[in-house]
Amino acid sequence: MEMNVLNISKKESDNIPNTCKNNNCTAELSLPEKEGSDFRKPLTVCFVCSGNTCRSPMAAAVLNHFGKGKYRAFSAGLSASDGDPISEEAVNALREAGIENTPQNDYVSHKAVFVNPEMLERCDKIIAVSKNHMLALIYTFPQLAEKISVMSQDIPDPFMRGAEVYKDCLSKIIACIKEMFNL
Repeated sequence: MEMNVLNISKKESDNIPNTCKNNNCTAELSLPEKEGSDFRKPLTVCFVCSGNTCRSPMAAAVLNHFGKGKYRAFSAGLSASDGDPISEEAVNALREAGIENTPQNDYVSHKAVFVNPEMLERCDKIIAVSKNHMLALIYTFPQLAEKISVMSQDIPDPFMRGAEVYKDCLSKIIACIKEMFNL
């Protein structure tokens, strides 16, 4: 039987959690699920909400920020009007939370996009902001059901409800993303 050995330095091994039972230790590594895929390539994630001006662009900005290049997140909406800008309240909430606007994470220039099958087929994961959005995605795109999931809690729509509601919404998004992606 051929055994594959992964050589890592002591410094690198400090960042890998180990599981030990009865003196049998194994390192827990997250490797790509797709055979033949490049493990250095960022995982492509699409967040989906309704209008694509609040929740999903904030979620994409959060994952791009905390994911530090491991993910390439973007967003779309089930009832988006193509070209609508991200809400000013969403931009302000992101800035106040310390989510930097950078060329790789340019949420300030975000424009709403209506969800379409071509964009979703290119994704590794499709994450809905609520159970209702997830069900609508599965109903509309049943061929992509295995890629579709939902945030660990429903994220209420903050649209036109004021700065404090946006901050609360963003706080929930951050908590969900950190939990879902072990960040």
